[in-house]
Amino acid sequence: MSNVAVEMDQLRIVLSEVDVLSMLTEATYDQVDWTEPDPEVVEAVATLLGLIKKSASAAMSAYHRLHGAVADAAPAPSGTGEAFDYSDGTAPGSPEAMSEPDAMIVQRIRTRCPDNRFEGSSDVELLQLFRRNKRVLARSDEDVIAAMVNPR
Repeated sequence: MSNVAVEMDQLRIVLSEVDVLSMLTEATYDQVDWTEPDPEVVEAVATLLGLIKKSASAAMSAYHRLHGAVADAAPAPSGTGEAFDYSDGTAPGSPEAMSEPDAMIVQRIRTRCPDNRFEGSSDVELLQLFRRNKRVLARSDEDVIAAMVNPR
């Protein structure tokens, strides 16, 4: 199975999880007399809301992994005049240490992201996503980081 198919399946699963959790939360909320609510029911609704938040974050991460897999599967445009960036060597994700500027970019993305959507991805993957976005957007580092971390 290709990376795109695997990521698409993971996205489908986490989106289904969010959907089920939201239905359970709605049903629980609707069944409660909120004039004098039972503390256990309030706790159950709070737990369900926390699970929805966690699942939504996982869905966003799955989406970004899918976006990367699709971009990686697409052939590179020819004739653009761009030279290949060999700063990471010839193999993406090589285990060599990250340069200080690259590490600072990753740190800025992780600290400025309010919803932890990049949690679970490696620094190398995050840096590759940043570089791909920078090529696509053709903007400054700060503009690309802002586009990556701002909630939609």
